[in-house]
Amino acid sequence: LRSKDSTLAAFLADRLLSQYSADGVFEHLDLIDNLGPAMLLNNRLTFLAQYHQFHRHYSNQDFQQAGSLLFSLLDSRLAPKELWPTILLDALPLLELDEVIFDSDQTYELMYCLEEVQSYDSNRQTKTSSSRLSGFMDTGDNGDSSAVDANILGKKQLPIGQLMDKLALLRLALARNLARAIISGTQQ
Repeated sequence: LRSKDSTLAAFLADRLLSQYSADGVFEHLDLIDNLGPAMLLNNRLTFLAQYHQFHRHYSNQDFQQAGSLLFSLLDSRLAPKELWPTILLDALPLLELDEVIFDSDQTYELMYCLEEVQSYDSNRQTKTSSSRLSGFMDTGDNGDSSAVDANILGKKQLPIGQLMDKLALLRLALARNLARAIISGTQQ
């Protein structure tokens, strides 16, 4: 990273993100914590640093900051699209809090991102009608494509049915949050 080689930074970021996707935990936290200006070498490295910061805010129960950072990752399109289901599902606990974290404009944007995730497969429908969210599929060691990389709460993969259930819960939580945001007038 000190060499400011963007190709190497891209490789490193992809490696750390794929490791996170596989394990559900961040490896090499010391490296991520000390990226400093090096994170600007590559968008994925920037995303990695910001996403790790989101997890830090969330674990410290700084939910407003966590929500703001999570929203900005999606709104800026800095987050790789293959991680959108994970990021959207990370928003679910924030949507269920008593406090309104996302205002109505932010909630509409999160709904749009959810629609993008769910329509992604319908635009790329190919061989199998049951392969919903194929762009987000991760085949396991046994080649089973019935599991989707979800990374929520430390789980590596969710069966497609469970992911669809969680996305349905997310849609409901977004609708409830939108109603609460409108009623409480939290337009920012």
